[in-house]
Amino acid sequence: ASMTMTMNLSMHHYIGKPDTFVSHCWASHFWELLEIVQRYDENTNRNNFFFLDVFSMNQHDFADISGEQMDELKACTSPQSITSSATLVGLKDIYQTMLKALTRSIETPGRVLLALTPHEQPLLLTRSWCLYEIYIAWKVGAEVSCGFVPEAEQSVKNSLVESDALIKTMLNAVDAENSRATMETDRKMILSLIEQAGFNRFNTFVREKLSASLRMVALTTLVRSNTKNLDIKSEAESESISSRARSVSGATRSDFVLRDRLAHLYGLDSEEEEDEFSI
Repeated sequence: ASMTMTMNLSMHHYIGKPDTFVSHCWASHFWELLEIVQRYDENTNRNNFFFLDVFSMNQHDFADISGEQMDELKACTSPQSITSSATLVGLKDIYQTMLKALTRSIETPGRVLLALTPHEQPLLLTRSWCLYEIYIAWKVGAEVSCGFVPEAEQSVKNSLVESDALIKTMLNAVDAENSRATMETDRKMILSLIEQAGFNRFNTFVREKLSASLRMVALTTLVRSNTKNLDIKSEAESESISSRARSVSGATRSDFVLRDRLAHLYGLDSEEEEDEFSI
């Protein structure tokens, strides 16, 4: 009993209500994911509790379906067609339950960390589930952050400050219609939802939200650099750096956060009609 009590006390520091949902490609190396979440702890200067769907919401459970059921499942084009099958009754409900659980898992913590690896061409941006998670994050008003392994982080920051080349490369990878999933049935289910609003609109929407997060990384990098070197730079040089930061982001951090909150509160966006987009 004492050993059990000791174990429970030691685990107390590692288990709690999640405050960050981690969106990641299951095909990526797990050690890279661990490095990204550890780096996120360091960057946020706090001990975060992470929600990892690979442990608590395993879509691979559908791999247990086999034989006649699997053949029929593959032939279905959408959740609606699944319900018409006598052998697959209830599968649509399973998918709906999974989507509700996914939405709740993102909405409850209110933060989403995108594990972008490799940083030049993140696998996450080619996966159906991950793209859908970015969409859900915006709809529930969750804060989205970009995470990289420590070795790539500084390279990414330098690239973002210098030009938009890396941003454009990442955004070009967003293509919902050609995205992949381990289970083909999962992919068909997600695509059937996206298709209702149009693949081009969905891609544009996700690219805009991802672009905003990446530009915030660039802005934060410039602001921190400005603060660190303030004592050795002249006032004119400091103003020049601040101007560069504004040009990279299109607004100050406060402006960005305020505009983002207003968009969620009132459903308004003065520049992008795509924020009205809904599936």
